[in-house]
Amino acid sequence: MSWFSDLAPDLTLTRQPLSFQTFFGVFLPPILCYLITARLVLSKGTLPFRVGLLPVTVWTAYRASISVDLVGSSDDPEPLAYFNQGLLLMMTTLVIRACIWTFQREPYTRAKSSGSKIADAADLVFNLRGIGWTWSKGIKLPAETRNVSSTSSFLFATLPHALFDVFMFDLLMYSVQSFGPQTIGSPAGGSIFDMTLAFGPRMLRAGIISILTGFTMYFAIESMYLVGTFPAILVFRQSPEDWPPLFAQPWFSTSLNEFWSYRWHQLFRDNFISFGGLPVAFLTGSRSGALLGSFLASGLLHYLGQWGMARGSDFLGIGGFFIMMGVGTLLERRWKKATGYPVRGILGWLWTFTWVSIWGLFLVEGWVTRGLGGSYFMPDGWRPGVFVVEKLKSLHTVS
Repeated sequence: MSWFSDLAPDLTLTRQPLSFQTFFGVFLPPILCYLITARLVLSKGTLPFRVGLLPVTVWTAYRASISVDLVGSSDDPEPLAYFNQGLLLMMTTLVIRACIWTFQREPYTRAKSSGSKIADAADLVFNLRGIGWTWSKGIKLPAETRNVSSTSSFLFATLPHALFDVFMFDLLMYSVQSFGPQTIGSPAGGSIFDMTLAFGPRMLRAGIISILTGFTMYFAIESMYLVGTFPAILVFRQSPEDWPPLFAQPWFSTSLNEFWSYRWHQLFRDNFISFGGLPVAFLTGSRSGALLGSFLASGLLHYLGQWGMARGSDFLGIGGFFIMMGVGTLLERRWKKATGYPVRGILGWLWTFTWVSIWGLFLVEGWVTRGLGGSYFMPDGWRPGVFVVEKLKSLHTVS
């Protein structure tokens, strides 16, 4: 997307550190617009107000994206640039949802309404999967194994899972960084393809890094979700039923369709279908268009998130990965139509693993060449994965 790079502003020149002024004058306005839209979509006769508010929401979100540097006041901002990636992901998601809500004809309803439109709107703004809402259709949630009838039992069952995920995230992050502490493990970035190696070892090394990065992202997302469960339930008084499992063991997927429609997290499912899939389906008049449009929306979200780090971005690698996931899923549909059999079983698993792994190389390359692998999530002295590895090294040295 070279045209985007030519048109987009230089974030290193337009951004200012987060301060009292930039928080209230730049960062907060799009969030307020988002909250107001959430409240309006719950009531009849508000369509004109939502349409009028949408341009303000889009403009203020864009201004916040290019004007605020969440880590600009840090002594060492480079390893923390992922906060600005999060800012772009947040603002892009905010705009997508505001667009969807703006043109919603019938008011959203909640199965177990709190009786307060304000409280229901507050739930709506954070409820990405639509759990307990009428608008979330066709979503498949993983089976719950925890006791949702008891808050204490639910949280006690969640705690060891959360701690394990934090540990695994840090251990895998450290493993990826160890392949090149001064390159892919640093904010300066580097390629997963070591050109000093022969083709075979080079691709093997890149494949291992890519797979480890995939598992790192899995544990990163799930650990944030599980940790967020505690304040959501203890402070904001949500029900355990509002926090079902996020993933369904995606490594067991026997098709791309199963991977992306069920086993991987479904946090952005409605966003991608409503914002990308349905408009493209309308233009093309086909289910294939809906499928590819949904994955295109996913690719754009991840591309803009990477651009938010102010280190450039790679649409072919990052956006292209998600588009090719749509192409692969479309090929599965063609296979079923031609043979009468769905993709499944051990051959389906091999197909899924191969397709995701091949295109995952370009996704991971797009990430680590721009320094995402050098991100700093916790002080070195607090890193559980690093502590265990270094402890094992010291024991090995002593023995």
